[in-house]
Formats: sequence, structure tokens, C-alpha cells
Amino acid sequence: MSTGQMRKSEPLIRRFERICMQQLILCEELEQLADDLGRRPDRQRCIEMANRLGPVMDRAHEFERQAVFPALRAWIGSTPNSCDNLPARLLPHLESEHEDDFCLVGEVAEALLEFGGAQSGISPDAIGYLLRGLFVGLRRHIALERETLTAMAT
Repeated sequence: MSTGQMRKSEPLIRRFERICMQQLILCEELEQLADDLGRRPDRQRCIEMANRLGPVMDRAHEFERQAVFPALRAWIGSTPNSCDNLPARLLPHLESEHEDDFCLVGEVAEALLEFGGAQSGISPDAIGYLLRGLFVGLRRHIALERETLTAMAT
């Protein structure tokens, strides 16, 4: 069995946790970068983070599209249809957050690359604000997905 096949046969929550760990590590690094920008901006580090941001988030978004959202749709289909059907209300919210994250990741990566350049007109405060918007929102998104997938598993 290939590595890809083994991973697909793993429980959804275990695969989700592995993807989340990569995102949460990235959030920690983005937070540290935001904290350091006011004291000692490291332009090379900004470029490196911009280049890492896309691949980590692309993998996470692909996993959501291919595994998390279909599992939620199946769960919704198996729960009674009523106005208090929490899974049915959560899915559009999670999909919206997914799209918001996707757009913000591109914006942040672009800003980090520009800031990392020698002729950047972007202030360290502006970059820090963008970074905080991304990692705070991403942590909240992960927490909601984690809570939802845990509820599905029980």
C-alpha cells in the first residue's frame, strides 16, 4: 500500500490533526515574525515565510475540499433536518472561512514578499497587522473545524 493510500485509509480526525499541526506551527512562526517586526525586521525571513505560506495552506485547503467538507456533507445528510441542525449551519460558515483564509494567505504572502524586497513601502506595523489577522483567524477556523470533526466522530 502506498503512503498516499495509507494516509487516505487513516481516520479523518488523525489526518486532520496532522494538517492542523502544520498550520499551527506556521501560525506560531507568523506570530513570532509579527512580534519581531517592530524591533528588528528580518526581510529575508519575510521572504522565506511568504514562500512557505502558500504550500502549507494549499495542502490544508485541498484536504478541506477533498476530505473535510465531503465528510461534513455526509454527516449533515445523516442528521435529522430541522432548524436547529447545527452541522447544516456550520458547513456554509466553514466554507466561507476557507475562502477568507485563501484570499488572506495570498494577500499576506504578497505583502511579505514586497516587504522583504529592498524598496518596500510597506511599514512593519502594516505587515504585523496582516500577519495577526491571518494567524488569529486561522487558529479560530482550526478550532471550529476540530470541534466539529470531534463531534462527528462521537
